[in-house]
Amino acid sequence: MALHRGRPDRWTDRVEDLASWVLLAAGLLVVLFTCTTGIGIHDRLVQQGRAQSLDRTPTSATLLERAPTFVSPYTDAAPVAVTASWEDRQGVERTGLVSAPEGLAKGSTLQIWIDQSGAPVLKPTTSGEALALAGIITGLVIVTGVVVLALLWVALQRQADGLQLRGLGAGMACRRSALEPRRGQARLNPLVRTACRAGSCGDGTGSSAS
Repeated sequence: MALHRGRPDRWTDRVEDLASWVLLAAGLLVVLFTCTTGIGIHDRLVQQGRAQSLDRTPTSATLLERAPTFVSPYTDAAPVAVTASWEDRQGVERTGLVSAPEGLAKGSTLQIWIDQSGAPVLKPTTSGEALALAGIITGLVIVTGVVVLALLWVALQRQADGLQLRGLGAGMACRRSALEPRRGQARLNPLVRTACRAGSCGDGTGSSAS
């Protein structure tokens, strides 16, 4: 994103400079807003994890059957649902499905988390997980904002280049008309003829020709 030094000679340069500053300011605002939002997300996840820690309790579950094994091309297989038994907070034995690694033998024990009713739930969100999730969300939003601003900058550059080329074409037509007044004016289209009369020939600056 190059900014022109000094006073631009063409009005397209002034528009380009203004667009550069606007996009730069928009980029800084995107980063500031995203970082603030990311901090808020992290704080909410940490508070959520603390609330979950008060409501959920760890306990040991015993598998009542062998965990099935599935052929997977991935090295880290996803946990599978297996029937197991455990005791709730009141010491009452319960039976249900829990998540266990593939191939875990019958009678094996693993740690699970239960809520106040004794049902198995996910473990509370840790501060590390909250930080990682907030960082991922913040990074994705920043990257998306930068890509959008870059596409806008490319579109503005192409628009400015097109305006410069049209202005150059009109200027060349005006010069030919000045060299051959009668035949040149006859060949000019109405828009170019109007531009010549207004004095906007040559570089698109809008200054009158001497």
